[in-house]
Amino acid sequence: MDAMSNAAARKQAMKPKTRTLTRTFGIPRPWEPGTTAIATVTARDSVDIRYAITRAATEWARTPSGAEATAHHLAHGLDFSLPELSAHLADPRLKRALRRHGILRLTVQIVEGYGEPWDFDDTVVDFDALATATQRTSNRTRPKPARTPPPR
Repeated sequence: MDAMSNAAARKQAMKPKTRTLTRTFGIPRPWEPGTTAIATVTARDSVDIRYAITRAATEWARTPSGAEATAHHLAHGLDFSLPELSAHLADPRLKRALRRHGILRLTVQIVEGYGEPWDFDDTVVDFDALATATQRTSNRTRPKPARTPPPR
């Protein structure tokens, strides 16, 4: 190993490890009930995710591919939000911009007809069914009475 690559290896080893955090968000479209963007983001631990995505997307919009992707929205006064951005996540310039702002991985899935089937505090254990099942099990495991032999 030459002196340059040895020095680079030492420098890399001395860098503190970056802690990352992966979070998943359900982002509903208020005016279209049941349509939700499910975003999964892996970011550096200290990053404000929404702010970082906005900064990176704005930076990317200044590139030729970003300007082309956002031109229609800009010309018609439309928002360019997460669903629109998700169509361009494979763009290397967007990936680099996201990484520079601390977003290491971003996936977005648009789900239509999505509705939460329960509330935060809804119970997920049916204690009545549990008691019935426990009672049936205990009936099966009771020792059977000893059989007395038939009279001779």
